Amino acid sequence: MRTAIFCTVICLASVPGQAQLLKGPDAKFITDTAHVTALVDATVIDGTGSPAKKHQTIVIENGVITKLGMTGAVQPPAGATVINCSGKTVIPGMVMLHEHFYYTMVMGAYFNVAEMPYSFPRMYLAGGATTIRTAGSIE
Repeated sequence: MRTAIFCTVICLASVPGQAQLLKGPDAKFITDTAHVTALVDATVIDGTGSPAKKHQTIVIENGVITKLGMTGAVQPPAGATVINCSGKTVIPGMVMLHEHFYYTMVMGAYFNVAEMPYSFPRMYLAGGATTIRTAGSIE
């Protein structure tokens, strides 16, 4: 967990510490520009197969997890943006090996394809997939 740079946080709509890296149309979706963020009282699923750990605090400094431990034992650094994640879960970014950037619709006797190269990747990311491999696209 200490070397993880990116985690999906169900209680957030942004990636802590990454706002300074994003410019253009995606920047409007980033709400946290802090260099140090503490996610307090979260349930953590670390992806190793271990049971979920409740009441954890995660400290993220410049996009890197620097501390992880029981809430109360791990204190947020002075000046950190503190986000209460009580009742929320933090998971590693998921790898998706079969997805599509389009869907098909029946239109009369033919199938019509609607490609979604802009919105589908964002929806996969919102669902926790940080790495994807397309199993089919038109382009």
